[in-house]
Amino acid sequence: MVKVIAFCTRYVDVSQLEILKEAQKSPDIKVVGVDRGAHYLANKGYAMDLAVGDFDSVSEEEFEQLKTNSQEMIILPCEKDETDSEAALDAIMKRWPDAESYFLYGALGGRLDHSLNNLWLVLQERFWSIRGRLHLIDDKNVVSFLEPGHHELVAREGMTYFSLISFGAVKGVNLSQCKYTLKNFSSDFPRSFISNEFLPEFLYAVVDFEEGLFIFIQSKD
Repeated sequence: MVKVIAFCTRYVDVSQLEILKEAQKSPDIKVVGVDRGAHYLANKGYAMDLAVGDFDSVSEEEFEQLKTNSQEMIILPCEKDETDSEAALDAIMKRWPDAESYFLYGALGGRLDHSLNNLWLVLQERFWSIRGRLHLIDDKNVVSFLEPGHHELVAREGMTYFSLISFGAVKGVNLSQCKYTLKNFSSDFPRSFISNEFLPEFLYAVVDFEEGLFIFIQSKD
């Protein structure tokens, strides 16, 4: 199954570099650079399946480097009605609609307005079909989105804590096999359940709910 990894920043940590190295060898991992992220990847010599951005701050030489390292480029206008991340995710969906997972690196932790906008991407109707497969990642957090149903939440290596934050009303929430549990909880307004903990005696925590949409955040200090 195809996986898509998109880099939205020029700051890439070591773990992400390992993913990039794996991607260069696997046709099933598609690499996308988004504006500054594309510039970073091209500068380091990484091949991209797609580069998206306005690229208004790159030199002519850097632009040629982007073209050399990208199978496809989408050049956006500097003034537009969506962010580069939104445009990139839309382009990614159209090219790989059946991908197993979509990972956005660097979509959090910078400007607060951009971080919030990236978290709210899943509320746009055009992205509803992939919100269960979308993950936002930085060096301390992995963010996923949970739709109604049964979910087994597996801890990522080095991440002890997790939080659940609802976008709106929720109904029939049950949370078990973790430090703090819930039973048949409902709320008519958004609620957050912060700094829960995975337990070593269980392979995963369990959450199931009838209505609503949760942000699921795994974190480390």
